[in-house]
Amino acid sequence: EGEGEGEGEGEGEGEGEDVRSAGQCSSNADCANENGCNAAVPGGQCRCLADDECSARSSCSELAQGQCVGDCAVDSDCPRGLECSTERCVALRCTDDSDCPAPFQCNTALGTPRCANLP
Repeated sequence: EGEGEGEGEGEGEGEGEDVRSAGQCSSNADCANENGCNAAVPGGQCRCLADDECSARSSCSELAQGQCVGDCAVDSDCPRGLECSTERCVALRCTDDSDCPAPFQCNTALGTPRCANLP
């Protein structure tokens, strides 16, 4: 009796701490290239024409309309407001604003509703 008690202690430590990266940009000046920042995406994404214009652990995605999209294995590899889907960081899916971390809102304007920085 009592064996195994305490196993797993420490799991979840740090919960509530936001250890995710802040993202790529909040303004055009934050991007290394001169293509600018899409600040509507949580954490921002620098616009690009080729992979070499993106920071480490991200690549230029035509599917994201020429934006540097972060590479990931799990959700915590992505900035807050993004989730890992097929090894790429994408905006969280949502049904309403309560599904998105503040200050993001659920954008239902295009296709699948996703969390975004709405004006």
